[in-house]
Amino acid sequence: MELSIRPAGEGDLEWIVAKEADPHFSPFIWSNSVEEHRKQLTDPQVDLMIYQVAGAPAGFLLGLMGNYRVYELRRLALARDYQGRGLGEAALILALKRAFEERDAHRLWLDVYEYNQRAIALYRKYLIHEGILRHSDKRGDKYANQWIFSILEDEYRRLF
Repeated sequence: MELSIRPAGEGDLEWIVAKEADPHFSPFIWSNSVEEHRKQLTDPQVDLMIYQVAGAPAGFLLGLMGNYRVYELRRLALARDYQGRGLGEAALILALKRAFEERDAHRLWLDVYEYNQRAIALYRKYLIHEGILRHSDKRGDKYANQWIFSILEDEYRRLF
């Protein structure tokens, strides 16, 4: 099963918003409205991308190219039907390729809730764990810690 990536379009926005609102995802990622995502489609600093398998949507990526060639990977999510098949690793590699080869990033970073152990295990394979933001967010009535991971351009080049 091969994963590919393409820019999101207007026709993808409802699908993305539905995935963000899915109780399977909502503990792990923030969500945006269709209107907020629509603005992202025309923002040159934002990557709103669709992962697909055989032409069908399989997930999405939201990235932001900031100052100093720093790329923030804000969301990487695969639909439930595509989880547990090794596609998470392929999705992360495509995100890294997007940031470093297509966006000319110097650094990519992301944060992940510490209870998302599946994602943390994947990120540890390719990224450096920089630290923990303690009680940096509140999910429901509980504070949550976020782990910060990153990779620099030269580290990416050595890996790939």
